[in-house]
Amino acid sequence: MFLTQARISRNELAIGPARSQERQSQLERLWKMNFPDLHLHLSRAEKEKWFQWASRLKEGKSFFCSALGKVDAPAKLVRQLAASGADTNDPEVIKKAYSDAAKRLRDGWKRSPEEHLAPEKQRARAMGRVALPALPNCEGSEAFVWSSGNVRFYWKNPEHKVIAFTIPGSRTFLPSEAGEKRYISFVAKGINLVGSFGEVLVQPRSEGPPTWSKTQLLQSEQHEELKACWELHTAEEWRDDVGALAPIPDDYVALPASYYEPVGPPPLKQKQKNKDLYSQPPRPGDGTWIVNEFLNDFFGDAGGRLFSGNQEAFIKYEPEHVRVQLKAFVLRSKYFHYPWRSKWIGLLDDTSPQSTTHIGENIQFCREIIQRKNVTIGGGIVDGKQKNYTGKFWQIGPRKEGW
Repeated sequence: MFLTQARISRNELAIGPARSQERQSQLERLWKMNFPDLHLHLSRAEKEKWFQWASRLKEGKSFFCSALGKVDAPAKLVRQLAASGADTNDPEVIKKAYSDAAKRLRDGWKRSPEEHLAPEKQRARAMGRVALPALPNCEGSEAFVWSSGNVRFYWKNPEHKVIAFTIPGSRTFLPSEAGEKRYISFVAKGINLVGSFGEVLVQPRSEGPPTWSKTQLLQSEQHEELKACWELHTAEEWRDDVGALAPIPDDYVALPASYYEPVGPPPLKQKQKNKDLYSQPPRPGDGTWIVNEFLNDFFGDAGGRLFSGNQEAFIKYEPEHVRVQLKAFVLRSKYFHYPWRSKWIGLLDDTSPQSTTHIGENIQFCREIIQRKNVTIGGGIVDGKQKNYTGKFWQIGPRKEGW
């Protein structure tokens, strides 16, 4: 029931007549946001079919419910429970899978609430997909590539804390076919992202492996954790590469520092009233400019939804989490010389309520926040009491004219 409600909460209704320009704009935004709930029946590798399906829905219809209705649930259940290599069309295999599923229902939930609601288990249940594992040894572990090209993998450090690493990457890292996977490997010169056939993926304009050199990893806000992870996996002491710290290469070329001149005012403060110094629309040197760029890139001219809340508890909302997505945007090489880059990274790393209000103030300056809606999930038992986490959805309005 909880998962069903969570999926419906992510649902969006088709807007505009079928095959209209309004619908097309909506679909381009949804495809870019990469909601797994909207790819239950057609994978990311079937883009053309997905757009054909979504563009034909009647106005006001639910994308999620339509996708769910096209899923062959019995066949999916058999594939999940059948032994590896078994013929899923064999009547005996199907019968045994149904029997095993019935046994699971009869056995019921026998795990403790602490185990069932542990962060690792919640990740595994998120949006009905298998979560990437968080292991002490993550050599060869699977990595997830976002639609932006950024790479995500998990590590459980010696203190048993789960760390979610996000490293700027390239859209060329995205799998081209269904079933393709990406893996993490640690080498003497840095970290490699490896494809399904053992090939090392390198970034555009890169001279060759590794995917990320130690020099490039040092630019990450998580460089201390990355160093510790690298040292544990290579059994070597980290020694910085010789040379200047160049931006991590990706699909973007850094804008020159002169582009941001003159440097304008800093990001808006929490509940700031005097905004006379802030240009409308923002100039490149303003602290609000990067937010306007992000919103235009993320949503286009249309509006959409962002989420704010505990990243670990609400991991299923990563594709629209304002801190995750805005930080990945700020870290692009294109904005390496942006004068307020460090300030914004600090704001996005600060998870306090005051920082959240601070971020919202700058978003509100660029686009109207039409609605704020709370969402709460259980976080397990802490000191004998049920712990809950509360997050918030921000419904963002369309782009202002001329912005």
